[in-house]
Amino acid sequence: MSGRGVGMDAVKAAMEQIGGAIDFHSQVGTGTTVTLRLPLTLAIIPALLVRIGGRLFALPMHSVTEVLDLHRSDIQVIGQGEKVLMLRGNPLPLCSLSHLLDIRNGTIEKTAVIVRQRERLMAMSVEGVEGKDEIVIKPLGYPLHNLRTFIGATILGDGSIALIIDLNGLTIRR
Repeated sequence: MSGRGVGMDAVKAAMEQIGGAIDFHSQVGTGTTVTLRLPLTLAIIPALLVRIGGRLFALPMHSVTEVLDLHRSDIQVIGQGEKVLMLRGNPLPLCSLSHLLDIRNGTIEKTAVIVRQRERLMAMSVEGVEGKDEIVIKPLGYPLHNLRTFIGATILGDGSIALIIDLNGLTIRR
C-alpha cells in the first residue's frame, strides 16, 4: 500500500543482470501478480533419468505420468504393425525411445515410461530408469542449438552429461 518501489527496483536490476525479467500485473480489489522469468541456464527442473543404449537421458517430470515394467503380454500389434501397450484396458501407442532417437543399442527395453505428449498419453520403452533428479538446464550451443528433440543438457553429480529430451519436439516414428 505504501512505499516507492525501491526494493522492487533492486529486484528488477538483479533479474536483468542475470538475463531474467520481472513483470507485475495489478488489479484493484484482487491483488498483484509478480512473474519472474529466469534464463534457461538457471532453470532447475525435476527429471526422470532413463538409460538408452548405455547412455543416460533426462525426461522432464512434468511430462511423465507413470513408470512400469514392460511385459510382452501387455503389448499388442494393431493395424500396420503399430505396437500398443494395454494399460488397465486402455491401448496406448508404444514407441521405443532408442528408435525415436535413432540409437542402435541391441539391448532389451524392459521398462515403459508413460508420458504426455501434446495432450495425449503414450508409452515409451527404455532399457531402464536410473531415478529422479533435480537438474540444471544448460542450453545446447552451436551447432546443436536448433535441435528440436532436446531442450538442452545437464551435468550429473558424477560429472557425466545427459541430454534433456523435449517430448513435444520428438517426431513419432513407430
